[in-house]
Amino acid sequence: MAGLKGWRARSGRTVFTVRNATRNDYFFVQIVAENSATLNLRYGLLVGRVYGQLDVLAPATSAELDAVLPPGHYYFRCLDRTGNVNWGLGEVSGPPVAGARAYAPLAADQLQLAMLTYRLEVAPVLRRLGTDTDRLAAAVRAARLDDARRLWLPAHLDYAELGVAYGTFGALDARIDGRPFGLPRGVHDPQFQGFLRLEYGLWHGQSPARLEPVAVALDRAVHTLLRRAKSSKAVWRNRDLPLRAHEILENTLQFELTGSTNEGSGTNLATAWANAKGTILALEALRPLFQHGRDPGLIRKALAQTNTLAAALARYRRPSGAWRPLASLSTRERERIDSATSSLLETLEHVPGELQSWPSRPSSGDD
Repeated sequence: MAGLKGWRARSGRTVFTVRNATRNDYFFVQIVAENSATLNLRYGLLVGRVYGQLDVLAPATSAELDAVLPPGHYYFRCLDRTGNVNWGLGEVSGPPVAGARAYAPLAADQLQLAMLTYRLEVAPVLRRLGTDTDRLAAAVRAARLDDARRLWLPAHLDYAELGVAYGTFGALDARIDGRPFGLPRGVHDPQFQGFLRLEYGLWHGQSPARLEPVAVALDRAVHTLLRRAKSSKAVWRNRDLPLRAHEILENTLQFELTGSTNEGSGTNLATAWANAKGTILALEALRPLFQHGRDPGLIRKALAQTNTLAAALARYRRPSGAWRPLASLSTRERERIDSATSSLLETLEHVPGELQSWPSRPSSGDD
């Protein structure tokens, strides 16, 4: 990377053209404010508030790096796959600017600690899921379908509260909570499995003989999930935590608050409430990361909005424990919930960006 030292620019928006003159090396490129930069002994390089970034700059190519920079001094940092760093100090002069936004990269171990915190918090939910699903399956096997209808919701809400965890285990999600959308035969397709398939059968008069294999397969899939969650080899991806904090409720707005996943029980509002609780677990685990130059107001606002949404949804739970069906809400009530969820999503979409992680090495583009 040539031309790094002694560069100059005007304050405001600047589009830098960055060229990788090497033949074999990929680079990860950032612009870092000098007054926020500190030496990270673990990585042997300067880290600080980042104003612009190129995730991958391939050999013998150029790319544009678009940044809005206040006046000051900045480092251009170019990291290759072996950990070698080229960096050069430059100066940005001119008047103050609005709209400049930076983030402070996280070391991988910081996100790992947040994920460990989350795993501790979600462990009781996982245990409860196993117990409640066992009871549900036992009721179906014993042909106690009234009991099964009563036991279905607690088990399903356990799963809905997991949030980050169920996204971690890939194909198991379809076996536990798959939707019939896109299947050739819809709700009658053999690939339709899990809680929603059992819901359809319980609320559409299917016989115990027909429902037993569904319940047994669901129980088996849940216990597979529990075993994998406990395993030291389980793939709990640290990067999923800030992403899922947004995606959980994005799915809630798309599927639960439209009623498209109602297979007869009319409990979409209950599932949305459990999704909000799952989001709170993720945000609480991330809260300590919003320090040292990040925006602590963002996590406070996100938690406050999520708690408010959860409380608003909980009001639709009757004293008996039953939940009002989504279809029973007035247009004004549904608009209020949709608006609160949409407003919350606007806040949550900033969480992953605020918690950009510092990579151990830049991608070669093959990932």
